[in-house]
Amino acid sequence: MSRRERPAKPALSQGAIVDAALELLDAEGLDGVSMRRVAQKLDTGAASLYVYVRNREELIELLWDRVAGDIVLPAPDSGDWRQRLSQLALTSIETLSRHRDLASASPMITQSPLGPNSLRLSEAMLGLLAEGGLSRRTRVWAGDLIALYIASTASEEAVRATAKNPEQDDRTMQHFRALDPQMYPHLHDVAEEFTTLGEENREERRRWMVDTLISGVLAATGS
Repeated sequence: MSRRERPAKPALSQGAIVDAALELLDAEGLDGVSMRRVAQKLDTGAASLYVYVRNREELIELLWDRVAGDIVLPAPDSGDWRQRLSQLALTSIETLSRHRDLASASPMITQSPLGPNSLRLSEAMLGLLAEGGLSRRTRVWAGDLIALYIASTASEEAVRATAKNPEQDDRTMQHFRALDPQMYPHLHDVAEEFTTLGEENREERRRWMVDTLISGVLAATGS
């Protein structure tokens, strides 16, 4: 096909670049997201991308903010502030864990998220903590703690989902169940629970951890 007969390529834009990067992320993980690979997907040269995105670091930030935009905020009438904060945390984990290892590069871990969708989440979380009567400093510390939990849990669950190995899981379970109860009395005592941290109790585990975090924040501040 001659150049004249080829269909016109869609106009390049920051949004199109992020869309292409998200497809690569979901297919291959963060290691598959590079300026060169994104350019190939868009049938253009890598140099063309730098008009819209400064570097790969900014691209990852844009990816994060795009996914953050999919997180649904709790409705005002969906419970008291603790219930809504728990719901926000759980929804955030669920959304982030669907995108491979994106959560491992979360700006929640290394810096303050500054994209519009990230700011929307931070504002919502701080507003809920303010409803709980927490001081300004405690709101910031509690928000940071919950954000770290969201990022780490989403990262863990994404890794588990992409590295499933039933045979390895069975070997691990058998190993723990066969531990000498004299040498490892506590591990032996909880072997069944320790080796069943899988899909069957994932949501229950998440909710328990989030509720424990919130209760701990309140206990530490005397609220």
